[in-house]
Amino acid sequence: KNSDPNDKFCFAPGNLDVICDEGAADELRPLIITVKTVQNGSIVQCSKSNIQECWKISLDVDQLENMKPGDTRVFSDQTNFNVQLKENPTTSSSGSVNYQFDIVDGGLDSSLTIRKISQAEVSVTGVARTVERVYTVENCGDGCNVLYWVDANQFASLQD
Repeated sequence: KNSDPNDKFCFAPGNLDVICDEGAADELRPLIITVKTVQNGSIVQCSKSNIQECWKISLDVDQLENMKPGDTRVFSDQTNFNVQLKENPTTSSSGSVNYQFDIVDGGLDSSLTIRKISQAEVSVTGVARTVERVYTVENCGDGCNVLYWVDANQFASLQD
């Protein structure tokens, strides 16, 4: 495949190469990239009741760390919404870094907390709430992180 040397490599979900122009690369590149769908119960976090879909994921840590308040990014390659960073991230005494987001266009809010375990491994937890769905990110050990969603209506009865 021939590419222009000025193009910026964005991400490669599966075996597909995606090339983005320099100016638009970050806005189009998802923060969370799915590695594979989990359907066989092999990951405990994906076996909880009411989960509709679950994916093993990777996180674009470089992109997340380079965001500034007001920057907007695609949340995941499995979602149809963008998130906007509300404020500078906060770091806990344990070294975990927390990012708070607004969901653009009618969503509610989102947060991601990452903890670097090693140079190549991060633990991710978080949630993103839309009117229809609640997306949850959980660590599943040994370099494993998952993204899953449940129907937001299941929580309506708990708010009384």
